[in-house]
Amino acid sequence: MALQRFFCINSIGDSFIKYARIRLNEAIYFGH
Repeated sequence: MALQRFFCINSIGDSFIKYARIRLNEAIYFGH
């Protein structure tokens, strides 16, 4: 159960990193 919880948190963190990377790319494109 602890392992399942770890994978759930890891999945949320991974999706957050992907979202932050997309937002960063948008900021770079629209900033220039």
